[in-house]
Amino acid sequence: MDDWTAVGEGAAIGTRPLCVAPVSISRWALIAAGPVVTREVPDFTLIVGVPARRAVWVGRAGEPIQAKDDGRWICPRTGAEYRECEGRLTELPSA
Repeated sequence: MDDWTAVGEGAAIGTRPLCVAPVSISRWALIAAGPVVTREVPDFTLIVGVPARRAVWVGRAGEPIQAKDDGRWICPRTGAEYRECEGRLTELPSA
């Protein structure tokens, strides 16, 4: 299936993106209207533009998250915490 675009859990895609397959849109990623996506979209990423690029990190609530410290991020709506490492964002277990 080299010519498919895979879409992960919770991902949302805006109007008329161009996905140059094969690409994958990972979990909880958001694709704005009209970008040209030519490579993998990491988890929790808002992608915009031509060519597509990360605009901000977003949480499961679909809102931009805020930097806390030491590579940690927090969702202002849910309080969920995330950690950034090597250009990837992972959700931390809730306390």
